Amino acid sequence: MTEELDRMGPDEAQKALDAIKEAERAGLSRAIPPRWFGFTIALITGALVAAAAAGTTELIAVFLAALVGAMEALRRKMGALQKSIPTKATSILALIGLVAFALAIIAGARVLMELYDITWAPLAGGAIMATIVYILSLLERREYITQIDAAQDQDQNQDQGQ
Repeated sequence: MTEELDRMGPDEAQKALDAIKEAERAGLSRAIPPRWFGFTIALITGALVAAAAAGTTELIAVFLAALVGAMEALRRKMGALQKSIPTKATSILALIGLVAFALAIIAGARVLMELYDITWAPLAGGAIMATIVYILSLLERREYITQIDAAQDQDQNQDQGQ
């Protein structure tokens, strides 16, 4: 293998490097979660919050099963599963904040429902949570697209510099 690398000319090396960069861009493009997935996860999360706020524990199990089903559908469609647990410290803190916010919405909706007899409070809480999760999914898509654009810009700048 090293003999082949030694015999490779500059043009062949550049072609190989271009192929590697194109494969990287294709991988990033393929890793973008589809819009339907973000919308589905947002709806399921909102329904989970609404069910928890309404006190219907049997529905929570149904919505958790739907969440697992949505993730499995994504895995089958894309051939791989997206990261379900964040690894960066800021992402972990954001997830903890989102869970705390969901718990606050559940508690607030329960208080409104029990003390003030506002029966639509769980639905409103679920709608708020679904909206926030959908916005976060759009921001994640935008982050992937920004990474792809940055890689393409870097490649174009390198090509112009040669």
